[in-house]
Amino acid sequence: MFNEFAFSFFCADIVIVTEIYAAHEIPIPGITGESLTKRISKEQEDVHFMPDFDDIVKFLKKI
Repeated sequence: MFNEFAFSFFCADIVIVTEIYAAHEIPIPGITGESLTKRISKEQEDVHFMPDFDDIVKFLKKI
């Protein structure tokens, strides 16, 4: 399912990934915002991991 989820971003112009938080669920080992970013970046060029929302705002203001 991880690869299928990553695939859903492949046609995007820009992808910003933040940290993944389990909502009342047990976190899945190895599934993080960084691992998702790495997987997406295998097929998509403009992928950014930004765990800090202030950094996301700054980034978006620049583009």
